[in-house]
Amino acid sequence: MSQNEPVGIGILGLGKAGIRHMEAANACADVKLIATADSAPAARARFDALPSLDALLETPADAIVVAVPHGALESAALAVIAAGKHVLLEKPMANTLADATRVVDAARAQGVRLMVNYNHRFRDEFTNARRLLEDGQLGEISFVSAHMFAPEGPLPAWVWDESIAGGGMMTYSGSHMIDRVLQCVGRKAEAVSATAGSFSYREALEDTSACWLRFDNGTMASFAQHKSNVSHREGSWETRLFGTKGAMRIVSGAAVHLSAQGQEQTIESGPDTRFEGALSEWVQAIREGREPSPGGDDGLLVRACLDAFYDSARSGGWKGIS
Repeated sequence: MSQNEPVGIGILGLGKAGIRHMEAANACADVKLIATADSAPAARARFDALPSLDALLETPADAIVVAVPHGALESAALAVIAAGKHVLLEKPMANTLADATRVVDAARAQGVRLMVNYNHRFRDEFTNARRLLEDGQLGEISFVSAHMFAPEGPLPAWVWDESIAGGGMMTYSGSHMIDRVLQCVGRKAEAVSATAGSFSYREALEDTSACWLRFDNGTMASFAQHKSNVSHREGSWETRLFGTKGAMRIVSGAAVHLSAQGQEQTIESGPDTRFEGALSEWVQAIREGREPSPGGDDGLLVRACLDAFYDSARSGGWKGIS
């Protein structure tokens, strides 16, 4: 494949995430959108999409974005890999760590590039925070506090179906929160202690959770998440890091604030282009024959944390991360 030739991609699933991927593909010069597919007649009519994954795999697309509900991620990814096509797989990869591991193993055996769409890594505030951390601005991180509080907003109906979603809000959106904390701390995550419940939606799956994540050097991270069913102005998503040299606050969609070594610094964020950033990273990895970031191992680590979270929320106590 020529370095200057756009990579032809297909997109499976035209829900909220799939549409964002389609918009990103149309905005990226190094990507050529070959075709889309969805099983829903309304989506096919709206976007002139193909009816199935089998039909999508028959197109000349080199790579496939898999953006289907959680319960269908594993089987779709395995089919794409078996066809020898590269995969950009929506989080959380699969509903269990064992299923996600099968996807990673298959991709390695087939020699295709598997990327997991933890695309919040491509937000300006996160990339700026990572640069400051790599420069040693905080020293050694000792404590992290992450929260995600969301007001009423549209959610797909399958989000509350355990057989499809696999988990509640910690899986649906909190997995992004876990990924970014893991990246910021840069240490081995060892164990989780969690509690969860449903207070707004009264569903079987959690809309509210709190947990602790312990790292191998003793660093602790606290997580809090709440999805409300009422409209309010108090929604926020922040990650705060405290180190031996200072502190940092990452505000999603806004800025990163650094207070370290007697200096104060705020770096404002630009437009949200995280889907474009993820696609560009995936395409570059395909061209260069390397693992993309985040790759399969990154996805497995988040999935392992999620499994430990739900194990602890059900039975209590600290649960080790596989």
